Parts: sequence; C-alpha cells; structure tokens
Amino acid sequence: MNRRTWIIVTLVAALVVAGVVSFWACAAPDGLEKTSGAVGLLPPEDSPTLPAPLKDYRVAGLSNEFLSNGLAGLAGTLLVLVLVFSAGRLLARKA
Repeated sequence: MNRRTWIIVTLVAALVVAGVVSFWACAAPDGLEKTSGAVGLLPPEDSPTLPAPLKDYRVAGLSNEFLSNGLAGLAGTLLVLVLVFSAGRLLARKA
C-alpha cells in the first residue's frame, strides 16, 4: 500500500469513528472535565460566558441526537486534522 492510499484509508477510518462510533461513547465527563469540576474550576451553568458551539459533543439546534453527535465528531476531527497538518507544514519549512 503506497503512502497516499494509507493516508486516505486512515482519514476515512478516523471520520467513520468520529461520525458514527462516537454516538455510543460514554456519557460520563472526561478526565479533564471531571477534575476541573472537582477542584472548582468549571464555571456555573448559568455563567455569562460565550456559548460553546459543540457543547457536550452536540451541534446546537439539531433535534436528531445521532446526527448532532456525528456532526460534532466530524467537526472536531477535521479541526484537529487541519491544525496538525498546518503545524507539520510549518515545522517542515523550518527544518
């Protein structure tokens, strides 16, 4: 398998996991959120902070829970992909 095929297969697998399998992920808070709440660093629910676009791994305004969760997973995965790819390009230029 050449490099381009490997990249495409890996990207498709990541998007499938993010868009479909993430629906069945645990509803319990992740480690950072749990620890932040335990030490009192989380703001109260009614605080006047800016609303998070993907709060609780859901797209606001979508009533279909499966679709809402899947789109949030896809958006997060693509955002991380763009950030990592961009950082790699910047680091490769400096080297």
